[in-house]
Formats: sequence, C-alpha cells, structure tokens
Amino acid sequence: MRPTLPERVRREGTRLAKHVQQLVRRIEEPTLREAALQYPEAGGKLLRPALAAMSCEAAGGEPTMADPLAASVELVHTFSLVHDDLMDGDEMRRGVPSVHADHGESTSILAGDALFALAFEALGDLPETPPGVEVVGDVARTARTLCEGQRLDMSFEEDRPDVDRYESMIEKKTAVLFACATRNAALLGASDEHVVDTLSRFGWTLGMGFQIQDDLLDLVGDPEDLGKPQGSDVVAGKKTHPLLATRQRLEGEPRARFDAILTGEASREDVEWVLHVAEDTGALEASRQRAAGFFDQSQQALTTLPESPAREDLLETLAWLRERDR
Repeated sequence: MRPTLPERVRREGTRLAKHVQQLVRRIEEPTLREAALQYPEAGGKLLRPALAAMSCEAAGGEPTMADPLAASVELVHTFSLVHDDLMDGDEMRRGVPSVHADHGESTSILAGDALFALAFEALGDLPETPPGVEVVGDVARTARTLCEGQRLDMSFEEDRPDVDRYESMIEKKTAVLFACATRNAALLGASDEHVVDTLSRFGWTLGMGFQIQDDLLDLVGDPEDLGKPQGSDVVAGKKTHPLLATRQRLEGEPRARFDAILTGEASREDVEWVLHVAEDTGALEASRQRAAGFFDQSQQALTTLPESPAREDLLETLAWLRERDR
C-alpha cells in the first residue's frame, strides 16, 4: 500500500500555500509576479512550513504563531529552486516548465531575488520581541548557508567527492532549512532551551535522511510515481549519496567505466549497469542504512518531548517520510 501524506501535513500545507501565494502576489510587475508564482501555484507538499507549524505547537505555542516563519522558509526554499534550476539547466519542476525555461534567464534571476526579498518581508509580521529578532537573524544565516551548499554542489561537477564530503554539502543545502523551520518555530512557541535544541536536532537529522532517501528514490523508485525515468541522476551525471557510495566500492576497470558514464552520455544500458553494481556492491543498502540512521535520530529526539497531539503528528510525519515513494 502506498504511504499516504499525513492529514496534518496536508491541512497545514494547504493553509500555508494560500498564505505564501498571497505574499507573492504583492509583486506589482505582471511578468515578474507570474514568474515568481510559477512554483507556488504548481503545488507541492509544503513539508517545511508544515513542520514549522507542528513544531511550534509541540513546543507549547499555537501553530499560527509560526506562520510568518513558515512562509519565509517556503519562500527561501522556492527562491533556491528557481536559481538551482537555472544553474543546473533543469527544464521541469513540479510538472511544469522551470521558471527560466518559461521566462528566460534574466527574469528567473529576478524572480528568485524577489522571492528571497519576500521571505524577509514575511518575517516582518513577527512580534518585535527577542525571539522574533533572533528568528530573522537565523533565517538570514540559513539562506547564506544554502548558497554555500549550492556552491559546494556545483564544485562536485568537476570533482570526485567522497560520501563524507557529500554529506557536508547536503547539511548546508538541505538539512539547515529543515532545522531552521523546526528550531525557530520552537523558539516562537516556547522559551524552554531543551525543547528548542531537541526540535532543532529533529529537523537537522530529518533533513539529512530526507535528502539521502531522495537520492535513493531516483535509483529504486517507480518512474510513474517520480514523474521521471529511473536513474535520471545517472544520466545527468549528478554526484548523489548512493552513486558516490557505489564509486567508493569499485576499483580498476569498473570504476573507470562508472566515471565515464557519469561524465558522458549515459545510455539506458549504462544506467542499468550502474543500478546493478550499486545493488551488487552493497552501496544501495549502505545509503538505505544511512538514511534510516538519521531518521532513527529524528525519532529519538521526538521521544524526549512531552507527549502531545503535535508530537504525535510529527511522529506520524516521520513515519510517512521513512516509507515515502516519491
């Protein structure tokens, strides 16, 4: 049976999507507004904003107290997607043409910039108290760290990183935004340092597991569920966790062939060979275990929080993420 999106995530995502789109519609110039709305209107689960709402409640606050943060986090995420798609040359996102494919490079850069600015405009609705000021600073640091992560990711195109360096990259590019959402939502919901630290750790480990699992799904997921061919990362020559784990297990001619496939024009036969050696060398299982280890840490963090409906919602979300197939 296919894992079902938890009702709480669906409900919070739907509510916060409307808030995000209202913010983007503040852009007055029509073409720029259309470009900036392209991804928000295309849908998505809005997982990070939903995690912020649930974390705020788990910390003792009302979930709506985190709305400015939740919207800001989603806008930072969307800005990064717009610019990443341009840098990577990706033509599709969420089933629609990428912003640069539809509107050109210059407008896509401006759209990303506008989304980034709106992320901080959204934070203007936070109370002018110490937690609110602290949240603004942390979101800014997180956005800067995301840029560092993207630069590291780009450097891998001309480099052959190992798994440890890859994990350092996804910490900056993925995990920090999850942690930003959960940590700052907890800060807005409670002053208890233990709760804030616990939800920060939960978000960070969840983000690490999420990205490694995402890498795995490209190799082992159902193409119909993913909306792209199996092994698309192989064809694109991307350095992902299971692919780097595979390379580390190869020597001699097999490693040379593997490197040639990731740097050249991969045929379907090449992709099938990579999938075979990834499974045969134990690389896929190693990546599965690594993702599971991070998810285990996420669960351990949540179990130290006081029991509450919001904590149960977070645990249900974690269980869904462990089993998701797209």
